[in-house]
Amino acid sequence: TRRHRHVDIERRPGYWVGRGAPSFHPLGKAVTVHSKDNASWLVIRGIQRLTSCFHYENYRWYWTGSMVAMVTFRMQDVVLGWQMLEATDSAFWVGLVAFAHNLPLLIWSPITGMWADRPKRRQMIAAALLLSAVTSAVLALVLAFGHASPWHIIALSFLVGSAFALYAPARLALLPNLIPTHVLPRASAFEYSSTRLMGFFGPMVAGVLVDVLDVAPTLFIQAVMFSLAAAIFVWSGKTDGPRAHQGSQAHMLSGLREAVVYLGQDRPLLALTCLGLVMVPIGMSYQKLMPVFTQDVLGAGASTLGLLLGTVSLGAALAGFAVAATE
Repeated sequence: TRRHRHVDIERRPGYWVGRGAPSFHPLGKAVTVHSKDNASWLVIRGIQRLTSCFHYENYRWYWTGSMVAMVTFRMQDVVLGWQMLEATDSAFWVGLVAFAHNLPLLIWSPITGMWADRPKRRQMIAAALLLSAVTSAVLALVLAFGHASPWHIIALSFLVGSAFALYAPARLALLPNLIPTHVLPRASAFEYSSTRLMGFFGPMVAGVLVDVLDVAPTLFIQAVMFSLAAAIFVWSGKTDGPRAHQGSQAHMLSGLREAVVYLGQDRPLLALTCLGLVMVPIGMSYQKLMPVFTQDVLGAGASTLGLLLGTVSLGAALAGFAVAATE
């Protein structure tokens, strides 16, 4: 008979955990596991850790709405850049679209970040998504009737960027109100990894849709998806969570001053902020000019562009899932 290595069994709710060669059973029964089965056990435990945050209804609503919204936002990366390249055949205009999209993040984020500290974050998220839906539908109509100009695309890019500047801080501020504190790190890592995974699928789906249907129908589809994401957050009802508070009524400039002072006192946070200010414009700028590279160098279409942009997010997603699966 095969010899078993001795293990000490520790009982936890719903399963047994062994020290050494651990034992696991979803019904809470003690099962002896051979040493060579440790890898399988670790995979099972990792999956269990990943999905533990889905025990909370609020988080399930939050995660579903966030995934629909994020895949749609990432579809915009392909659609707007590709449409501008087709309209102007100019790398400068393609870069200007990216500039118009990211400028609101620099302008509005300090203000929307303070708004996110107040209650009704769910309504803020829904408003941002509905603004994105309306702007996408308007540009789709303009393109369908043949009256689009580069400035229409620039305007849409600025409005969608403004909506994202409102959406992102409100969504991040909402998460801690939905689940117990001890689950928050794992849920945050899982949510981050899931959004990066949507960054993989979103551009690829948009590229295929543009090649098959053209830009205007793709924008209509995006408008529907933005509306669906907004409806999910509205219908969820209880997603503000039990710890939502009324927030400070101090003047916004005072709140911004407090944030700047806190940032100056926290050196690790200041270093991370400076790193982001350097990495985004320098290390990620190539993504914004990827439509030009795809067309002029590879001689390919929007589907290839979507694949190139999507694979950038795949590595971040896999790494994040690995972190979320660990203790």
